[in-house]
Amino acid sequence: MPFTTLKPNGIDLSQDFTFTGSVSGAGGGKIGQVLTVVKTPAANSTTGTSFVSPSGASIDITPSATSSKILVSVQGGGTVVGTNTTVLYATIYRGSTNLGSSNAGLQRQYNNQRTDQPLSMQILDSPNSTSQQTYAIYYRSETNGAQVYMQDTASGDIIITAMEVLAWLQVK
Repeated sequence: MPFTTLKPNGIDLSQDFTFTGSVSGAGGGKIGQVLTVVKTPAANSTTGTSFVSPSGASIDITPSATSSKILVSVQGGGTVVGTNTTVLYATIYRGSTNLGSSNAGLQRQYNNQRTDQPLSMQILDSPNSTSQQTYAIYYRSETNGAQVYMQDTASGDIIITAMEVLAWLQVK
């Protein structure tokens, strides 16, 4: 299928593009529902190396079909890495399942000074269920005893969005 005009970020590229991959799934994307939770700043910190979740940093969504996928997006201000070359790992869980790497999660942040850093994660999940699903932000320190913060009191809001995707295209 040829594309005659592609306008990413309002820039008109005047050349033609041709799609050459294979497509599977239902034709076109369809969103069934969109839910959003805004978590306002509240001090949360850990010095442990196991993933923990700050209170209220979750969203519930009930898929309408077992074939639905859930697109979960986390955006906003929110993490503060401590001092002495501290590393913070952040991830998204569905229930008790880490949807990122078991060790590194979905996002790694490093700094050798205490600075506020943006939080940005997204994942397309296949819960294969019509039961309510809970998606939550989790975070941990890389080194036991090194303090990291999730949404320090000076941070901006964290926005968690869950979208039920009823139909999608997968390019292979």
